[in-house]
Amino acid sequence: GDYKNISTDITNKFAQEADAINHITATAIEFHQDYCLNCLETSSQKLWVGHEPIAKNTLVNLEIRAKDISISLNPINDSSMLNTIKTTLANFYEIPNFQYLLKLRFENSYLIAFITKKSFIDLQCKKEMDLFASFKSVNVISI
Repeated sequence: GDYKNISTDITNKFAQEADAINHITATAIEFHQDYCLNCLETSSQKLWVGHEPIAKNTLVNLEIRAKDISISLNPINDSSMLNTIKTTLANFYEIPNFQYLLKLRFENSYLIAFITKKSFIDLQCKKEMDLFASFKSVNVISI
């Protein structure tokens, strides 16, 4: 089957694995020597990734583990997490150990994120609500 569909099918055991990975495709636009970080751009979002320079206009695939994504109701601006993207909660699924697996719509694709049941209730998660997904550590793989 199609990897993108399988990897974001939150009812499937594959997506529920502790090491589940998301992919975002972006284009390198600039390397900031002062910070040793690359600025990348998707169709609507700028993202920061390190540490080796990536040639301008190079298409890169970012791998982000589902367990490394933090969810909030508002953008996070005062944090060490440099990347915050606006998403929409497309679906959710309760999994063992009092966790929820969220399926988040971002641009023309989906991301998945694990959160605790407490966070799910505290955030009052509902389908089609806007949520902000934040992450700080990413692995960059050139396509």
